[in-house]
Amino acid sequence: MTPKPLRKITPLWKRLPLIVLGLFGIWLWQGGGGLVSTEHTLVWKVPGAYASVRKVEVQLWDGDELLTRLELDTPNGLTMDPERRLTLRRGRYRSELLVWREGVPAPQATRVEVEVGPEPTVVIR
Repeated sequence: MTPKPLRKITPLWKRLPLIVLGLFGIWLWQGGGGLVSTEHTLVWKVPGAYASVRKVEVQLWDGDELLTRLELDTPNGLTMDPERRLTLRRGRYRSELLVWREGVPAPQATRVEVEVGPEPTVVIR
């Protein structure tokens, strides 16, 4: 039996460009330090009793631009908090939550500033 020849190990300096390219790809995939938009799940926490909620509208604004609007009719009450998946850059946004309750003609309005960071889920209270 003849021994198999040993594989020659590639020097690190020859593999370095591939390693750097891989790290750069991971950095971009994670948002590129806020330079690149990434997918986030936004969850609006509705205050009060869910059983009395008859309609919910949520909006997300970037300055004067409406990014998303979601309207839910809930004749039997709200069963879960509204949520929406969006591709956003890191930064500050304005959220509006309108809640119509049983027996109340006008909606309860809540407006808050939202900070979108690196985390994939953003809870808006």
